[in-house]
Amino acid sequence: MDNNYSIYPVLRSDKPNKSGLSPLYLRYTYKRKWKNLSLKKTLEPKFWNVDENEPRKNCPNRTEILNLIRTQKTYIESKILAYSREFGDYPSPDELLDIVSNNRNTKKDWDYYFDLFVESQRENNNVEKSSIQVYGQCKEKVTSFLKDKKMVWSWNTIGLDFYNQFIYYLRTIKLRNGNIGHKDSAIGKHIKTLKTFFNFVSTRYGLLNPNQYRNFKTLRDEPDFVILTDADIELMKSAVGISYILPNNIKLSTRESLIVRIMILLCKTGLNIGDLIDLKVTNIFKFEELDKEEKINNNMVVVKNASLFIKKNRQKLKKVTKKTIPIIPITDELANLIKLSFATWEESLTAANKLYHSKPFRLPDDFSVNTLSKLLDKLKELNDVEKKEQLEFYPHLLGNISEPAFNKEIKLVLRKIGLDYDVALYENTSKNKVKEVLSAKCDVVTSRTGRRSYITGQLAKNVSSSVIMRSVGISKPDTLKRYDNLSDNTIVDLIKKANKNPQKFGEYDPEPEIGKNELEDDL
Repeated sequence: MDNNYSIYPVLRSDKPNKSGLSPLYLRYTYKRKWKNLSLKKTLEPKFWNVDENEPRKNCPNRTEILNLIRTQKTYIESKILAYSREFGDYPSPDELLDIVSNNRNTKKDWDYYFDLFVESQRENNNVEKSSIQVYGQCKEKVTSFLKDKKMVWSWNTIGLDFYNQFIYYLRTIKLRNGNIGHKDSAIGKHIKTLKTFFNFVSTRYGLLNPNQYRNFKTLRDEPDFVILTDADIELMKSAVGISYILPNNIKLSTRESLIVRIMILLCKTGLNIGDLIDLKVTNIFKFEELDKEEKINNNMVVVKNASLFIKKNRQKLKKVTKKTIPIIPITDELANLIKLSFATWEESLTAANKLYHSKPFRLPDDFSVNTLSKLLDKLKELNDVEKKEQLEFYPHLLGNISEPAFNKEIKLVLRKIGLDYDVALYENTSKNKVKEVLSAKCDVVTSRTGRRSYITGQLAKNVSSSVIMRSVGISKPDTLKRYDNLSDNTIVDLIKKANKNPQKFGEYDPEPEIGKNELEDDL
């Protein structure tokens, strides 16, 4: 930039209005070209000092005019400086006029490119509406950050210093509702958006070097969380009358029963609540029926056992592949829960519950996967009106309920049925310290608890990681690790089994004999 620019106030006394007042401007000159930028202020020419380019001392509102000139000059110079940092040259008078007048077709500020980025993402079918909303929130946060720090955007200054300042700002900013700062999970969304935006301007316009933002880490909250144990789930099952172990001693309303049933289904399928609520009868598939000989009334007969499974696309996916489609086998226990969606089934709960807990114990013959299979086959033969009579929300298995409403109601219902005992959670207090916090279990349960309980339970049972990932629709091993929250008892149990008591040298361990017999049987 060999030439410099000039910017100073001028009064156009040659263009007075009907009242005899002349308009006031800031004149920008660069490379022998100039443009006047209106200050939207008029003044009597007699109060203007042409030699000093300022209002005379006897001007009635001299202080106000001087402040206006100074403020607008600072603002315009910030635009000039931002342009020069981006393009290595000062803007021409015409370009500056476009920038100041907010002409979006020629404006080259960062938010101009950000809007282009959002438009390109909106045209991408793989980008969800929720992501577009996050982009808008990110733009607001960056704008408020620049204003708060009185910073002028420059592509050259994007780096770790910008990253650290932006994170600190988001963590400490006072929000309108009185809370202090954002959590790392919320900050992580904005950092992820910025990285995607930077990649956009880097690839398309060459405004950034990827090394400038390569080390921007997407922060993520990894809080301690609770899971619902088998005992907890059994207590919930008893509340809706399908426990083989515990009798139904709690009276729940229809709505409360639905909430509990949804929670159990989340724990038994590992689905997100949105995917579960959207579950349809058409998402249940049947393997070819297997012929099997069973003894019935002292006679060996061939019976056909149904084998059902759920296969359904997840809603919140940017890209759907085979690996991200959950596959959930339907067990008898899961079939019992699904069958409660059918109109006639809740009526039989009381009788079925009596059979469960009769002496001697008796398991009802019609409470199984086979019965669910027959119900599904029956639906296919009905017309639309009859289907609605059989399944209230046909083709959906469950009624519509929002996640916030569920998270609120499940806490109340779990407290009612007795899941209000204290559990210990651990929170970070500093970089290397944690503190223990006691909370009633029902108060920390959310819709996510179901998925976490299912995955953690499968990990505790030593189910293969690849099988778990495929069954719940997880494509990255790192994502699976986030759900690994084995209880202290489970950890102790597994390690004790893997490290048995040492024996004296030469002492015979009878366990290999078991393996030997098994080998002989195989041979």
